[in-house]
Amino acid sequence: MDSVLKVVLAVALVSIVVLGAFYLNQPNLSPNGAPTAIPYTAGDNPPVFAAELPNSTEAVSTASVAILYGSFVPSAIRVSTGATVTWENQDGVIHSIAAIANSRDNFTSGIIGGRQMWSYAFNQSGTYYYFDGTTQSAQGVVYVQ
Repeated sequence: MDSVLKVVLAVALVSIVVLGAFYLNQPNLSPNGAPTAIPYTAGDNPPVFAAELPNSTEAVSTASVAILYGSFVPSAIRVSTGATVTWENQDGVIHSIAAIANSRDNFTSGIIGGRQMWSYAFNQSGTYYYFDGTTQSAQGVVYVQ
């Protein structure tokens, strides 16, 4: 009888650990089940990142940025004034785009779900730094010429 009780308790303990790990890996959800972002808004300063961003001469000339594996690909782009840049979330988790404090313009995307896109028109020349306000794991820059 003692061995059966030990097996039942061991199964219950493993079940609790597995369910707890599953629960902790879920995205932040609002009461209605919609994902919510970490409360970063345009103009906030992101966490400190170790890698420096490429300068404008090293930036890729494109108006498309993929959000992939928690990174912006490419991390530095160069566009003409008036261009609309589109970010596509190719991850299975939510992300958001937020301008940092020293960026020329304050912009924020709100939540971008998996396989969703968000676009922003850059109507003035300048340097626009941004980061992922949800995961805080990526940064990027748009050089508008």
